[in-house]
Amino acid sequence: MPLTINEVYYKVFMTFVLQLVDLYVLAMALNFARTKYRELYLYDEAVKKMLIYLSNCGLCKSLSDSILAYTHQLWDRQKGERLPDLAYKAPTSLRHDLFSELYIHHLEAPATFRQLPYFFKRQLAARLNRMTVFPGKCIVREGDTFNVTYFIHEGEVEKWYSDKNGESKLVSVLYTNGYFGCVSGLFVNVGFYFSYYSRTVVDLVYLSLDNWKDLLECYPEVKMMLYESTKKFRSEVTKAHPSRSPTSSTIY
Repeated sequence: MPLTINEVYYKVFMTFVLQLVDLYVLAMALNFARTKYRELYLYDEAVKKMLIYLSNCGLCKSLSDSILAYTHQLWDRQKGERLPDLAYKAPTSLRHDLFSELYIHHLEAPATFRQLPYFFKRQLAARLNRMTVFPGKCIVREGDTFNVTYFIHEGEVEKWYSDKNGESKLVSVLYTNGYFGCVSGLFVNVGFYFSYYSRTVVDLVYLSLDNWKDLLECYPEVKMMLYESTKKFRSEVTKAHPSRSPTSSTIY
């Protein structure tokens, strides 16, 4: 049966619309694939350049292999999803707002930081950095003198100490929103009195003293408040160090 003129117009119109839909779906699929594999390609290129640089600096092959394995684990977990570099280059007020929303709750946990003025904590949150540690890895060892304070954004961390016989014993497990390094993170040449190992995949945010000591110099009253609040705690920790008890709940 021959088609009427209206049916012909309708058929031509629907064919045109369906072709547009097909083209749109194809374009979306190609764009998705391009975005996904482009991120992977850029990530692999960055890793390759880093390994070449480290190899030229004399890094041994075993450590290079460990770094390569870590980058693979990192990609498998995050798939390239991380805070864009643009966030770190945003205008100051916007960066403070963004990082405050993400991380300022960590600064409410330790008593030493909790009492600080909000305007200072808001600036301090923008100085936090983030890293991922996979299970069974050492974060810091007993005696390390890193001036870094760690906050557990997600995951579980084991706290260990060595007794007089040199045997390692588990003290406790720190969970999400826990923290450690409050004393060594503020006082130069004061080491960690415990070792910390990741029990699960752990996302840590951390404050390196070198990255925010300029804030302390800008706000001497806040600096005095902060160091006064940790002075007594530091004294107790130093005094307790020779005879630490594994049942101690102190975190540092």
